[in-house]
Amino acid sequence: MPFRGFTRGYFFTHPRVGVVLGWVVLVGLGALSVKRLLHARTTVHAHWSATVIVGIAASVALIAAALGVRWLVRRRHAQSQLLIYGLTIALTVIYLGDFWLTAVTLQPRIGSPETITTAFQLGALAFLLPMYVYLLFLLAVVFRKVTSARKAGGGELTTRDQG
Repeated sequence: MPFRGFTRGYFFTHPRVGVVLGWVVLVGLGALSVKRLLHARTTVHAHWSATVIVGIAASVALIAAALGVRWLVRRRHAQSQLLIYGLTIALTVIYLGDFWLTAVTLQPRIGSPETITTAFQLGALAFLLPMYVYLLFLLAVVFRKVTSARKAGGGELTTRDQG
């Protein structure tokens, strides 16, 4: 049995394991980010609260725009899968790039985390917080869909359930 098939089958038959692992990782990253944001109050010489608010607002606006485009495509029953895929890839690149930029301030591979000293670093770290919350919500939705699909007939998830 290929590894991919094994893990998909395992997490389909035991969805709580995957959801709990995802929640633990996301809550840990969120808590670590909040800790580093609070620690940066003394090291960033810019307006701390304004920078955090702008970072969070930019992330919320990006998530809302993505959800709005997805809703419009579904509402008009358009076959705009290319738009959805492009938007998903763009959001993934933006958030992974931001995570890559802030990784040294959260948990570097070697040594202690870097001190956040600039408003850009602070805003980039705040930018990730709404994404953690959104991903926690998505994990809850996926868990609900998988358990309801299992109760309904034990079959595979359909395309409608995944989207």
